[in-house]
Amino acid sequence: MKRENEESVDEAKEKSEEVSNGVHSENGSQPESNGTVSNGVNGTTPTSTSPNNEEKTPTKLANDTPTEVPQTPPVQGFHNVKSQENNANNSQNNEIVPLSKPTDSHKKKEIYRFTSKEPLFSCAWSNKSLGESFRLAICTCKEDDEGFEDNKISILEYDESRNELVERCSFHHGFPASCMMFNPSKPNQELPDIIATATNGLKIFKYDSNTRTATHETTMTSKPYNGSVQCSPFTCLDWLESSPEYIGTSCIDSTCSIWNIEYGVEVNRFSVNCNLKTQLIAHDECVNSIAFSNMESSREQFATASEGGSVRLFDARNLQHSTILYDDSRRRPLNHIAWNKKEPYTIAILPHGSTEVLMIDIRKLQIRDSITYNNHNSIINSMAWAPHSEIHICTVGIDHQALIWQTDRVPREEPILAYKAAGEIRQVKWSKAQSEWIAITFGNNIEVLRV
Repeated sequence: MKRENEESVDEAKEKSEEVSNGVHSENGSQPESNGTVSNGVNGTTPTSTSPNNEEKTPTKLANDTPTEVPQTPPVQGFHNVKSQENNANNSQNNEIVPLSKPTDSHKKKEIYRFTSKEPLFSCAWSNKSLGESFRLAICTCKEDDEGFEDNKISILEYDESRNELVERCSFHHGFPASCMMFNPSKPNQELPDIIATATNGLKIFKYDSNTRTATHETTMTSKPYNGSVQCSPFTCLDWLESSPEYIGTSCIDSTCSIWNIEYGVEVNRFSVNCNLKTQLIAHDECVNSIAFSNMESSREQFATASEGGSVRLFDARNLQHSTILYDDSRRRPLNHIAWNKKEPYTIAILPHGSTEVLMIDIRKLQIRDSITYNNHNSIINSMAWAPHSEIHICTVGIDHQALIWQTDRVPREEPILAYKAAGEIRQVKWSKAQSEWIAITFGNNIEVLRV
């Protein structure tokens, strides 16, 4: 059944056929097409690319109707919102702060797309500095019962010679990954890419860029709890950037776990060792999300969000106590929390089934002040803070939109940049190593957008 704000495949095709090379409609404006914002910004006819097709024949889905999108990605990415372009208010509170500085990579496109043969969900950016190139990982999410345990991870890279996103490696993963991350980079240390995934355990993989191969290093499971005979699935993970030896995971059995991960060269072989440091009961219900604070101190703080609608703050030095940061008045499940990457006092909260994102300042516990951002036409699925800015955050949702907000602007109800994809956007990740790029997944596609 088609959602209220979702275009059918036939409607998307009819709109794409209405735009010919450089031809405008009779009224002088250009019709909207998939991949452009609906704010009247001039569009450009997409150019052809050659996505990598060297994949095995996929398992047939139960409904056999994957989301179809135009084979050619759009040319233009994020654009200014129209109402702001015409805004004459030049007050200090309304000034737009640039997201990125001009670079010499003028040959790069605004958008790169890779299309898989299976639906995609989670993605992650490598934190290694690769010059003009960049690297990502994506995980499939097969929806049929037979293929649900037969998902794979692909390593994608930007190929400068071909000026497109290509697949370097793919390997078996099993159950879909609800969340995945690359290891944080360490100054003056050349380490391979380590990928951690939250699934029916904490899985650790190592990617060798020289041989373009990946190895499964280990799978860690927490202690069974609440009458379970085996480890319950993990819902989320976060890697502590200031101390990369720690990974936190959240679980549907109401617990959280902190893992100690060590990697280095042993007998001419790079090895990864992982062990459970501590496991605690974080909430009374399923824990949906976990996020470490980036405060540069000896305090290892992390926050958790639950199915019962509460956010709690923990200090790893004293896990016997926690502080309730937020308690939803409507008892909505909280799907995701994200700690501001540059400012350690702000946490973004995403309630389940919501068209808004809440912002709380953990210093104002007695007020529990929240700021709402709600310009989406339908449910928000994911969000990501800018890694280089304390005032920018991106949200994506069912309405196909990716919106970038500047949190210190007035009015708060309007984003500064917008992009419309060709389908429901499932997840968004903002690159730390190349902060001018954002990745989104929808249908069988991942798009990398320049901001």
